[in-house]
Amino acid sequence: MEWNEEELQSFRESERTQYHMGQFDALLKEYREAVELLESDPGMKDLANDEIVRIGKALTSLHTEIQSIYTAAAEEEVKPYGVILEVRAGVGGEEAALFAEELSH
Repeated sequence: MEWNEEELQSFRESERTQYHMGQFDALLKEYREAVELLESDPGMKDLANDEIVRIGKALTSLHTEIQSIYTAAAEEEVKPYGVILEVRAGVGGEEAALFAEELSH
């Protein structure tokens, strides 16, 4: 399983995805250890294969989640949440109406 290291590094540096990347890195370490076990001990082949499949699915799922968080954060920076402000004339009659109209322009 190969991951784009530049992309992973940008995920590690983002405040929004740092926590998830900690989990991702821990899973990636487990994945590599399972691959090493598979290569070094043929007797553990079935167990190692099961672990590789399980961890691979978890890594893929977590990577997809991190990408979506990172993308949403990037979109937010480009187009931040807007604020809608409704101004109405309150007590004060015509003077309040003129003030409310002036604010809305």
